[in-house]
Formats: sequence, structure tokens, C-alpha cells
Amino acid sequence: MPALPLQPKTSRNLSAKHCGGLQGFIVDVEGFNEQSTSLRSASQSQVQTDVELRVRKAGIQLSTENEWPNSLYHPAIIVNLRLFSLEKPLEDVYTYNITVKVMQDVRPMAWIIRERDGNEWKKSIWATTWDKGITGAITKNQLGALRNQVNDLVDQFINDYLAANRKR
Repeated sequence: MPALPLQPKTSRNLSAKHCGGLQGFIVDVEGFNEQSTSLRSASQSQVQTDVELRVRKAGIQLSTENEWPNSLYHPAIIVNLRLFSLEKPLEDVYTYNITVKVMQDVRPMAWIIRERDGNEWKKSIWATTWDKGITGAITKNQLGALRNQVNDLVDQFINDYLAANRKR
């Protein structure tokens, strides 16, 4: 039985255009709770390697941890995977939530308007500008499918990024 999503999460109306011009991403994989690690669904380092490799193969530039503080807009691809077991009689069923999002420095319009009025508002905030996720349930035998779910979401980001950065 394939892993079936219970309720796909929407992108919160964040579009591909917010990926335009970004370079020098870092990848951060987080959220591996005790259950996801102990069940060997995938290790945090395996997922980190998977994501970095997919992004590099697509021609998207990544930064090292030393380079990233000097990158424009400080873009990051953040992957979060949570896995939870159910109680008896469903102890072999697990619910999961996977999100892939892009965060970057942004400047809210209100701040830009104040600058035009002569006030100095040179600050920015780090905000989510692209977000996709999925929530579902799987059995213990299907835990390996979680890496495929992450890869599918990363591929959606790659497609949106490439569409927003098409050479003209």
C-alpha cells in the first residue's frame, strides 16, 4: 500500500516569483524527532545530502556556511520532517508532516514607504517566501517513502526556482 497523504498542505499563496534572483542558498534539515531517528526512516544527514545534491544538479548555487553570511538576501532551503506513532491498536501506523520552505531577507512595504518619507529604516526581516508541505500516514514498512516525499517537494521548489529564473 503506497503512502497516501491525508491532507495536502497548500503553498499559502506564495509563488515562484519570490524565488527570482536568489543565489547562494544554504540547506538546513531540521525537525527529526526521536521517533524519526530511532525508526531509521532516514537520517538527517541522508536527507541533507539528498537535498543538496538535487539542488546542485539543477544548477542552483549553494553557499558554504562561511559564504552564506555575505550572500545577498541570505536565502535558505529549510526541510522539516516530523514523524509520530499512533497508539494501540494502530502502533504500526505513523503520521508525518514534511515541509520544504525558502526563507530570505525581505523588507516590508511599510518600511520602504517610511524610507521614502525620509525616515531611515534599513532593516530587513527573515521571512518565508516559498512553502510547500504534505501531511500523511504510513505504516512502519513504508518509512523509506518519506525520503521520496521530501524529494518530491524539493523538486517542486526546483521547478518554481527555474521558472522564476528563466534566461531571457
